[in-house]
Amino acid sequence: MSRWLKKREIVTYYMLASLFEDCTNIGELLDVLKPIMGGKRLASSMIRRLVRMGLLEKCGPMSYRPIGIDSYLTSVTIPYVLSRLKRRGLVHDYTVDITARKVLVHAFSCDFMKHLRRFLVLKGWRIECDKTES
Repeated sequence: MSRWLKKREIVTYYMLASLFEDCTNIGELLDVLKPIMGGKRLASSMIRRLVRMGLLEKCGPMSYRPIGIDSYLTSVTIPYVLSRLKRRGLVHDYTVDITARKVLVHAFSCDFMKHLRRFLVLKGWRIECDKTES
């Protein structure tokens, strides 16, 4: 994700996640969104945008399921924090594997990672810190 969510995207996701927890046909999603978005075309583009951002996942040919906001925010937070650490010179390089829920960090020292490690463990992720020589 390259940008934060806009108000319309958050509200749309929140409504869909509140109304539908399981796989739902796209027709039902459109029926909910059409009056709010102002038409079928805008509603379908919002569904596509939410899928592209990772807030809705495809679970069938024409069915979608909202993912938990917590897992979405975790997947956005990890790359953001690591990019900030890299910009500050604390991390050489990092690899984030979202499907395996694993983070590999290459750094001079791994001491500063204790809070990030605690956060990731709470969220069910694994983190490995590889010390590199300067």
